[in-house]
Amino acid sequence: MGNISVALPSDGETIDVADYNTPINTIVNEINGGLDNSNITAAAAIAGTKLANASVPAAKIDYSTVSRFSATKSSTQTAITANTLTTVAWQTEQYDVGNNFASNTFTVPTNGVYHFDANVRIAATTTGNHTGGETSLAVNGTVIRRGDSFFDNNISADYQAFGVNADLLLLAGDLVTVSALGFTSSGTTTFVFAADTYFNGHLVGLT
Repeated sequence: MGNISVALPSDGETIDVADYNTPINTIVNEINGGLDNSNITAAAAIAGTKLANASVPAAKIDYSTVSRFSATKSSTQTAITANTLTTVAWQTEQYDVGNNFASNTFTVPTNGVYHFDANVRIAATTTGNHTGGETSLAVNGTVIRRGDSFFDNNISADYQAFGVNADLLLLAGDLVTVSALGFTSSGTTTFVFAADTYFNGHLVGLT
């Protein structure tokens, strides 16, 4: 809007009703004529259509296009060597928006912050001093987050769940995988990864 003049009187001679009405009419005209869509567009370079509901391009706000996935195991993964991180094999995709999950690996589609959750159930299958387990997230083959705990010694048949979650700043093309292991302090031991485990991830925000 333009500046409103406060100079009085308007005729330069006497103060009368017109002198009072002039600034009031100017204010009214500014409000009525200066705040419509065309004037806002011209003065502030804001297109009126940008202010309309859902006028922003859908690709920027449509959650249905945001990369996300969920994978589970449909069968037990056997003969896992003790104290050795082993890549978890995920056989079933519950969903994969963007088609970025394949061959047990999530391939980052675009630079951004991603959240991941992974949980693996592990059990020992042979004798030994079984002391715990670990589930890890790796980016491009390097472990960067670990989730582990310890359980009672000499547990063989019982499953224990080990989870990890993280928000990670990643680049397009980075490869994210999950590995797990069972700990043992003595004896000859192998482990299995149970079928009812999962690996989830989704884009949190762009960078």
